[in-house]
Amino acid sequence: MKRLMLALLTLLLTVGGYGQVSGKTGGREGRILAEPVIDKRIELLSIVFRLAGVPEYNQDNFKVYTDAIHAHFDKYKDHSCVVLAKKLSESNGIGFNAPMDLALHVSQAPDFKPVVEFNEKIPEYRWGKKNAEDFLRLLRSFYREAHCEEFFAKNAPLYKRVLERFRVVYDSVDTHWYEEFYGTPPTGKLAIIVGIGNGACNYGSKVVYPGGREDVYAVMGTWTVDEGGIPFYTHDYYLSTLIHEFNHSFINHLNEKHYGILETQGKALFQPLDALMSDQAYPSPLYMMNEALVRAAVVRYIAKHNPDKGKAEGEIRTQLGNGFIWIDELAAKLDEYEHQRDKYPTLESFMPEIAAFYSSTVKNLDRLLSKCARVKSTVGIDNNAADVSPETSEMRIIFDKPVHCEDGLAIYKDPEEKREFPAQKEGTGLSPDKTSLILGLKLKPKTSYSFRLPGLQYHTEEGYPLLDYTFEFTTK
Repeated sequence: MKRLMLALLTLLLTVGGYGQVSGKTGGREGRILAEPVIDKRIELLSIVFRLAGVPEYNQDNFKVYTDAIHAHFDKYKDHSCVVLAKKLSESNGIGFNAPMDLALHVSQAPDFKPVVEFNEKIPEYRWGKKNAEDFLRLLRSFYREAHCEEFFAKNAPLYKRVLERFRVVYDSVDTHWYEEFYGTPPTGKLAIIVGIGNGACNYGSKVVYPGGREDVYAVMGTWTVDEGGIPFYTHDYYLSTLIHEFNHSFINHLNEKHYGILETQGKALFQPLDALMSDQAYPSPLYMMNEALVRAAVVRYIAKHNPDKGKAEGEIRTQLGNGFIWIDELAAKLDEYEHQRDKYPTLESFMPEIAAFYSSTVKNLDRLLSKCARVKSTVGIDNNAADVSPETSEMRIIFDKPVHCEDGLAIYKDPEEKREFPAQKEGTGLSPDKTSLILGLKLKPKTSYSFRLPGLQYHTEEGYPLLDYTFEFTTK
């Protein structure tokens, strides 16, 4: 799994504000949504993978807390548990959701015993049974030897303050929507865990028990802090992401079960969008299709709960920019589903229609891709040129339509650093009409150079992304 830093930026969903739900959640005693918590299992796995150097677990949005983590735990970076975490991250790609899935499949500290029987797919396929069991054995010793209980006790007042601030989001959730929309009631609890050491990363997970009960979790990141560095939460910033993460537990298994009728279309859609999806840690067609349906369902949630059509349209625009260039049409397909519930009582019964939608989308893929921006040509240096003069001080990349870059400018170096980076700040920027990118260059003789324009950072006026572009050349 690619671990470009861009993935850490794009995992944070951009959400538009919309009003709280009224009359939908029932009384507090009737809610199926458990009170939000800060969970020691989640925090502990976050800390271990932070110490292991895994990038997505080294964000410092809540710096007051992450500084406290480093002050207490840095002396334990060489602990065998951390060493194994680092090894498994590098060899098996264990990162992002995998540590969180393990945390939720074990009992609370200090025992950390599996709550369901582990196998090669449980708690998560990248772990495997033996690695998960070996890690838990070392995690128990880490918990004792690193004095984790002391750290959690010391930070208990901070945890309480954070949870008090998160209640505004909790009070906004319409839990009954899940049963209404998916047609299948939750068989267990819906639980919110506030992951205050996870930065902007959010995860949806579930634990399936013998007998069929499913506990569904949304592990929420924390990315907004006040002037004092303490997190604050609003439903404008967090509610859409919360709905998103719960959606995964209702959707992922449907795509997996019906992947036989989705696979061909998924591969066709993924191929031209590979870089865009991989930058968001969605490295396969199935990951992409899970995310697409989850995000289209979020659009339907927003449309149902806010009379301002602009809010749902804003969510669509955001997801277009994230590379889901068919999201508006998929959301419209789900609108059809919602208006034919006598024919389609559950979303699963509608999956053949989703497959038919994707077949049509693949046939019209060129139309959708034409809405994205592309690099049309270059001036000054040709891509893959092998005889560039080292005296060349400028080049221009021409787009087929105007683009804007929300971060001002985004040019990525070769992640493996096999080639040097040619651009310099002076003389670099978008042209006034936004149709080209001017690069100021500083070159050396007999040197290979490379850079990439990340599509997620450049968007057309309609919100569609730039199709990723990699440029390489060698000087004489």
